[in-house]
Amino acid sequence: MRLNLDLLQEIRETAAIREARYKTKMEQYYNKKVFPSGFRPGEFMFRRNEASRVEDQGKLGPKWEGPCRVVEAHENGS
Repeated sequence: MRLNLDLLQEIRETAAIREARYKTKMEQYYNKKVFPSGFRPGEFMFRRNEASRVEDQGKLGPKWEGPCRVVEAHENGS
């Protein structure tokens, strides 16, 4: 019985190592594909039309409004 418990603990450790390796690999893959999307003053952008919509235009209404010019950009991307 003790042998089975030791074997079980070893299998769990191996699985944890394998999981950490997989997560690192997926993180590297994601970071390779993604690019930073910052806004600079003077650029044009579209703004999501949820909060400023006065009346609901239904399913076929516009989801974005714009183009809007960026006036000020902060470091955190807002």
